[in-house]
Amino acid sequence: MYTPIRPAGLRILASFRVPSYNVPFCAKMSSTKKKIAVIQLNVKDNKEDNFQTSKRLLEEAKREGAVFAFLPECFDFIGEDSKFTLENAETINGPLISKYKSLAKSLDLDLSLGGFHEKINDEMISNTHLIINSEGKLVSEYRKLHLFDVNIPGRVSLQESKYVLPGKHLPPAPFNSSIGRVGLSICYDLRFPEIALYLRQAHNSDILTFPSAFTVPTGEAHWEVLLRSRAIETQCYVVAAAQVGVHNAKRESYGHSLVIDPWGKVIADGGREKEGICFAEIDLDRLKKVREEMPVMQHRREDLYGLITSEAMSSLSMIHDEYNFHFGKIFIKGSSVVFASKQSYCSVNKCPILPGHLLVMPQRFGAVSLSDLTVTEISDLFLSVKRAQMLLNRFYGVSSTTVAIQDGIDAGRTIDHLHVHILPRKSGDFKKKDDIYTELQGHDKENDRKWRT
Repeated sequence: MYTPIRPAGLRILASFRVPSYNVPFCAKMSSTKKKIAVIQLNVKDNKEDNFQTSKRLLEEAKREGAVFAFLPECFDFIGEDSKFTLENAETINGPLISKYKSLAKSLDLDLSLGGFHEKINDEMISNTHLIINSEGKLVSEYRKLHLFDVNIPGRVSLQESKYVLPGKHLPPAPFNSSIGRVGLSICYDLRFPEIALYLRQAHNSDILTFPSAFTVPTGEAHWEVLLRSRAIETQCYVVAAAQVGVHNAKRESYGHSLVIDPWGKVIADGGREKEGICFAEIDLDRLKKVREEMPVMQHRREDLYGLITSEAMSSLSMIHDEYNFHFGKIFIKGSSVVFASKQSYCSVNKCPILPGHLLVMPQRFGAVSLSDLTVTEISDLFLSVKRAQMLLNRFYGVSSTTVAIQDGIDAGRTIDHLHVHILPRKSGDFKKKDDIYTELQGHDKENDRKWRT
């Protein structure tokens, strides 16, 4: 059904056709599909040696036509104890990530760096997933939420929380890449389906990533079944780059880097023995077909159990530029957002008609019309409109506001994302009070303006 990749240099193209999965060895890629490379590593405690190994494999991946490469958790190093880890951790602006930025740019290759030992202080680090684009720019970062504190006598004993700080925020909006929208998570997060559902429901992710260094006992028992479950329930591609083999006297990883399609089929497997590369196709037409034929997201009973949305983004003090908010195909940075609720957010208007012109929008990607919203989303949206209205009344000293929705192209909507205009009104702001609706028809035509903060 699928073939494991063994050492670096041995390359098998894992691809598929509908309905048959019997694809010729090294079949030629269709131009409508994108090739990815999943790098399986057996890192030790020497960061430079590990980097050189990754560099060699990434260069090979590029030669084979990959446009996006995925590295596992702990791609930088694995030490024997927390003392070594703390002494060798770097900041994101340190020399190692700088080298990966240069490498991504020189290879013209998007990189997922699956779990970096990010130095916070002398006593603690973060386990951080980074995306570096093909221009060598850091475009997304996520800090692992769930820490692996597990003691199975005689088999596994790890206490990640002794030296790792848990993340404080849900994953950012997916990276909008040439292969689709890539959502971030790390290793042990795999056991908590809420993150995968959040990335699918709130952000319509196409690819979910689970870079890992799974232990052998837990890998043998749960690795593949968990990854296939996340793919099936979200109807996303799942990419899981993994560590493999013995790292030191205390640590061994399970291997089996996997790529799984939205139907739950394993389409690439890195095997159990050695580091190397496995290749797979990401086919967004296939993804669309799976979702259309079994529209499980439309069948969810959100009226009973709601959407999985960001609890963390509930107040102004917690919003920062790590968050990108969907506005159709546009992303709005946290610095332009006034506040966010569980399912909606309020931002400044790029092209305001009046001072204080705000927008309130659903967080969910694909919420284009009022008819697209669930009951809970509608309730949240209009509670957010009320909150925005109260802020404007207090700040501008007004008692009147215009609240308007242009629901549809013929109504004047120019962005395919439902949004509510809230404008503070004062006597004499327009010659005729209803002239404001004429202004709304053409206020956002200056596309070269930058978003205000």
